[in-house]
Amino acid sequence: SQAPLSRGAQSAYLGLMTIIADFRRTATLWMALVLVALGLTTSAARAEAYSQPMSTDHVTAQLHSARAAVAPGETFTIVMRQKLADGWHTYWRNFGDSGVPTVVTWTSPPGVAIGEMQFPTPKTIPVPPLMTYGYEGEILYPFTVRVPANARPGTTLAMSAKAETLVCADVCIPEDQFVSLSVPIARAGRADPEWGAKVAAAVAAIPKPVNGVEARITQQG
Repeated sequence: SQAPLSRGAQSAYLGLMTIIADFRRTATLWMALVLVALGLTTSAARAEAYSQPMSTDHVTAQLHSARAAVAPGETFTIVMRQKLADGWHTYWRNFGDSGVPTVVTWTSPPGVAIGEMQFPTPKTIPVPPLMTYGYEGEILYPFTVRVPANARPGTTLAMSAKAETLVCADVCIPEDQFVSLSVPIARAGRADPEWGAKVAAAVAAIPKPVNGVEARITQQG
C-alpha cells in the first residue's frame, strides 16, 4: 500500500495543483463569456429558468433557481449543485489540515448583485495522519441574487459561473466547471415548482451562528 504523504508534501502538492489551475484559468476564461452570450440568445423565448449541466472527470455541476421567473428589484436564491464521483471529495471553507475549498467566479450583466458563496455543513474526512473537512456525493451551494430595479419584463437575466474545484481521492486533481443560468424577468416573479423547495431546504441547512455562545482557544505551557 502507498505510504501517506507528510503534511509538508501534501501542502507542496496542493500548491502545485493551484499553479496548474491558474494557468488553466487564463486559457479558459473566454468560455464564461460565451456561456452568457448563449444564455441571452437561446433563452429569450423560454418561460422558465433554464440551465444545462457540465461534467468534468469527477464533478458534474449545474445552476438552479428557486424562482421560475423574477421581478425587477427582486432578491432571490440560486444554488450551484455539484455531484461528485463515488470515492471522491471536495473541501469545506475551513478544510482542516489540508485542502482547498471550491471557488466560484461569476459573470453577470451590469447592476446584478450576487452574494457570497454559502457552504453547507461538512463531514469529517480522515486522511491519516491528517483530518480534513469537506463533502462527498451531492453538494448545494446557495447564493443570493438581486435583480436590478430597472430590469425590463420580457427580457432574460443570464449569468454564468466558473467553479474551481479541487477534487480528491488517493490523489487531488483541480477541475473547472463552466455553467450558466437564464431566468426570465416578469412583472411578477413566481416560484420554481421543483427547485423552490429544494433551494429553501439548502438554505435552511446552512450552519447558523449560535447567539450567546463564545469559544476561546488558549495555549498552556
